[in-house]
Amino acid sequence: CAAAERLYAGYAMRERRAAERLRALEEKVIPGALDYHLVHGLSHEAREKLAAVRPTTLGQASRIPGVRPPDIALLAIAIRAGAPRAVAALTSGGETNE
Repeated sequence: CAAAERLYAGYAMRERRAAERLRALEEKVIPGALDYHLVHGLSHEAREKLAAVRPTTLGQASRIPGVRPPDIALLAIAIRAGAPRAVAALTSGGETNE
């Protein structure tokens, strides 16, 4: 029915956008030099598991048992921000003051 399609068009569009964001997040590459111990807010369990598995994408990281959605959100933020301190500590061999 055309009336129902018009009624739910906004909802359907919102859902499509959410699916696109999720797909992009799923494919987001995690820098190989990222030091998970320097990403603030990650749970201790997530840090240990991520460091052991070293996933290459956020999608892979999200499927690791013990890595929760909030941990994935924090990783996404760190990657988007460039995680300068977390990556710099490993690539330069230096320590951070935290």
